[in-house]
Amino acid sequence: MDRRLDRYNRGQANVCSCRGGPADLNSFFWSGRVPKNILITGGTPGERYEPLRYLLTATIGWVPVIVLHNGNTGLAELARDCWREAAGLGRQAPLGLVDQRSPILEPLLGMNDTQIVDTLETLARSRGMSIPAEFDTVVRAYLQAVRMSGAEPCLSGLYRLCSIFGANQLREYILSLVSPRDEDMALQVWAEMGCTRDGGGREAGQLLRTVVLRLADEASRSGWRPGNGAGGINALLGRANGACFVMEVRESYGELMLPYLTQELRYSYGKPCLLVLDGLSLEGELLKMIGRGSDQFRVVVSGQDVVGLTERDRFNDLAAGMDLMVMFKQPTAQRAAELSGTIGTFERLITERTYDESRSLFDILHHEEREGVTTRLDTDAQRVRPEELMALRTYQAILFDMENDSIVRFNG
Repeated sequence: MDRRLDRYNRGQANVCSCRGGPADLNSFFWSGRVPKNILITGGTPGERYEPLRYLLTATIGWVPVIVLHNGNTGLAELARDCWREAAGLGRQAPLGLVDQRSPILEPLLGMNDTQIVDTLETLARSRGMSIPAEFDTVVRAYLQAVRMSGAEPCLSGLYRLCSIFGANQLREYILSLVSPRDEDMALQVWAEMGCTRDGGGREAGQLLRTVVLRLADEASRSGWRPGNGAGGINALLGRANGACFVMEVRESYGELMLPYLTQELRYSYGKPCLLVLDGLSLEGELLKMIGRGSDQFRVVVSGQDVVGLTERDRFNDLAAGMDLMVMFKQPTAQRAAELSGTIGTFERLITERTYDESRSLFDILHHEEREGVTTRLDTDAQRVRPEELMALRTYQAILFDMENDSIVRFNG
């Protein structure tokens, strides 16, 4: 009876079991020939990263792969190994590894003027700054000055201009870029940069310098150096070239890099892209982009505590954009309870045995016990209990396949 009841309840909760190694988890990562949107949380870095080896090797060279991580060198090394394996299989793709040891990042490179203006406005608003009416004109004037210097519009070019303090010094620099016959044009550009006392745009120019210098400071901690210019790389260019682009994002040093990278992802078009986000805060526009899903991206979100990486009470928004959740041992009971709540409940059938003892009226020495069985429905039973998530051992996992509304106990 108990075994039949257990099978019935497992069927109601749509639960099954399987066993295998890290490679076998890969079979759950695909919907046909297309990767699913995957969330991996809990466990050790090895548990989270090793199943990705087969996904990355299978996609590098077919579609662009963008990996953004919070200083987790193990994932960067894994991506490089997968790139080599893909190359050995005949799938060639450019490789861009960006960190402090390989500072080849160049933000804004590859964007057009409108996209750069929009990006800088977005970064200013993300820090609560108001945008003056002349901001668009001022930014475009700065970009024109960058082109006059012979450089491509990018952070390095803007940083050089914004590092020149004083209107007169900037005026002399702008004039030095042109021949004498073009001085009137150069002075017009200088005026539109918000440098004249009687002209508009001074406030906009100050705002631009503030944003550019802050972005430059944060970017320098994630792999950018002044002067990279057209020789640099970023996620936008990586996607356009079908590359495997891997970048370290040092969130602890500031608050602009993730909003900036979200803008890059918005403006990157082309083939569908595999985007891997490891250990990064998921908030604002980035959370919206992932949560609503996209034909442009297939997403892998990983971290020891993905629930804690989201904005308060926004984890369900993230989960709504996923097709598969892979849950290893959770760091706290609270996180386990939140994941259990996301998976939901089912109607569980419960049996209860009752015992009724009665005595004969004419024989006080005689008595008998009658056993009864009653059944009832628990309409709020958890499909995965928090204590199950806390009790998982190494390479044990619970998978929640949202596409099929099924649960797999892996090695459990």
